[in-house]
Amino acid sequence: MQADTVAVGSPLEVRDIGLEDRDLVLESHTLLRRIMGDAKVEDLDSFLDTISPSTDPSIIPHAVCLLREGTVVGVTVGAYMVRPNVGFVAYAAVDEEWRRRGLYTELRSRTVSLFQTDAVDNRKAETSFVVSEMDKGSFLLRRFVDRGGAFVMPCEYEQPAVQGLGSRALELVVQPREPNQAEALSIVRELFRGIYRIRDPEADQAFRRVADSLRRTG
Repeated sequence: MQADTVAVGSPLEVRDIGLEDRDLVLESHTLLRRIMGDAKVEDLDSFLDTISPSTDPSIIPHAVCLLREGTVVGVTVGAYMVRPNVGFVAYAAVDEEWRRRGLYTELRSRTVSLFQTDAVDNRKAETSFVVSEMDKGSFLLRRFVDRGGAFVMPCEYEQPAVQGLGSRALELVVQPREPNQAEALSIVRELFRGIYRIRDPEADQAFRRVADSLRRTG
């Protein structure tokens, strides 16, 4: 796994991790649940499937952690979805003590750069979109839309109740441009199929509700 120093003289290190780094994976899951809340992070068995490259060949997972003296103080988890050529940032959190230092941006940027590498490896010039789920009205959502060149997808998006998660109304945030209706449907379909591992999204009631809301806005 590649390791990058955050800054010269910094006690922090950014490192890509995988299932072979079990202790760091477990620490990362614990940190995410502590900061984000248990209801917003999938259970451990599902989390291990999420970061496993063998779960789905069309989904390339990435986990990037921020280490201080070998202890996880920040993490992002995401995946490159091969079919729609889209990167998805699933989780991102930094320990309270280390916030307001640009470390969230560092972790996210590293994850997005991995999506770009995946796109090139799959014979694309670059990723078409990077998407994230965000809480309605959150500071992070406002920052991304107001200053980050992001767009809120025009639909009634909801997180499906799978993988130990409850159903939640969220905003689906997209960069670097707003997708058209066909692109938006493709993204949501692959999120439900590849990320949430719902085999037949078209038969899923949550997907149908999101898809119907997209069609109404189109």
